Amino acid sequence: FFFSSRRRHTRSSLVSWARRCVQETARNLFIKTMDTPNPQCIKFLPGKEIMGSKGSKEYKALSETKDSLLAKRLMGIEGISKLFYGNDFISVTKKEMAEWDKLKPELISTLTEYFTINKDTPIVTEPVQEKKVEKLKPAEMEAITMIKDLIAIRIRPMLNDDGGDVQYRGFDTKTGTVYVTLKGACEGCPSSLSTLKEGIERLLSFYVVEVGCVENIDANKEPTGNIVSVSYTHLTLPTILLVQISVVAVSLKKK
Repeated sequence: FFFSSRRRHTRSSLVSWARRCVQETARNLFIKTMDTPNPQCIKFLPGKEIMGSKGSKEYKALSETKDSLLAKRLMGIEGISKLFYGNDFISVTKKEMAEWDKLKPELISTLTEYFTINKDTPIVTEPVQEKKVEKLKPAEMEAITMIKDLIAIRIRPMLNDDGGDVQYRGFDTKTGTVYVTLKGACEGCPSSLSTLKEGIERLLSFYVVEVGCVENIDANKEPTGNIVSVSYTHLTLPTILLVQISVVAVSLKKK
């Protein structure tokens, strides 16, 4: 009886200690929320790295969440239609009839519980697949490099601030069409057309004379035409200098 009582006491102490640890961690975890231009989408910032430099990840169905326990739990909440993982944020899109007043507490509770218990667990257990690098013709190299670098250093950071993102899909060297896919809060946003034409297309066509227009295509659709869809991440010195010079020029005009 003495050993049995002592064993129960020890188990009870361990459970109490574990609960205190979880509660203390939860108190120290503060999840911020930000509205986005898309009223159906909210940006959640847990103060932790989500994808970091690994790119981004999107989920549109519960069946797609096999590589992420967090995505499985969030997509399992009734009223959620889509998730987007950014570098340090998660954009959650709800169904049109769902209400944020009911969804936000459950989302924050789910995120808090996950990050409290799974502090050292990778959010995505499988590596993000990247397309193979294709060989470019010398005449195409400069235009493609400029397009991708401008998207990386000028366009993506602005869209990330609003809980969205853009993926370069390809460049039609004959028509001058750049194909992209808007993601996260940008997908389905009422101002997405303005973002595409007044923002992305205007910027790319200003710096890259070969660019005629920019078109948004579905993530599951492949662009057609004489497409160059190279995937690489390096930034070239000419592009960086060009963008920096333009920023300085604008600031001087303001003065």
